[in-house]
Amino acid sequence: MDDLRLHTPRLSLMPLSKEELKWTLASPKTLEKNLGIRFDTSLIDENVIRAIGMKLPKMAKLPPEKHIWQTYWLTILREENIGIGLAGFKSSPNEAGISEIGYGIAPAYQNQGYMSEALRALVDWAFTQPDCLGVTATTVINPASNRILEKLGAALLSQDMQEKSWLIKKTS
Repeated sequence: MDDLRLHTPRLSLMPLSKEELKWTLASPKTLEKNLGIRFDTSLIDENVIRAIGMKLPKMAKLPPEKHIWQTYWLTILREENIGIGLAGFKSSPNEAGISEIGYGIAPAYQNQGYMSEALRALVDWAFTQPDCLGVTATTVINPASNRILEKLGAALLSQDMQEKSWLIKKTS
């Protein structure tokens, strides 16, 4: 994972190691120092804390080559050299070739297309992996998050009063 980075016109995405995930929560200054970037800590909310708390024990049980499917990828705005978002898969693709993705971005960087750009790169990367045939996402009823998935060509699978489930299929 150390040398893997994805690049878009404005962003770099890098998968975080277990140690870097721990620093994200416990010592963002250590994360900044070791990565040589600034980090917008406003994106560390209850959801991120809970997600990292679930990711770390799962990563501990996986071989290192599978960590890429469990970790968060840090979204770095290259122009400002600042970490502005986190996105990541919740597991390796299942038997049907499907993996779920989750994501978030610091409030100051919302509604500027950064997360759409980041997720496009991450989904494109996933589809280069032989076992991944589709990516799902579950969102709370959130117009901005839903627009991101629509831009990515996601199909709405189901919806209830609180959330929507989406699927992006790999095309041949």
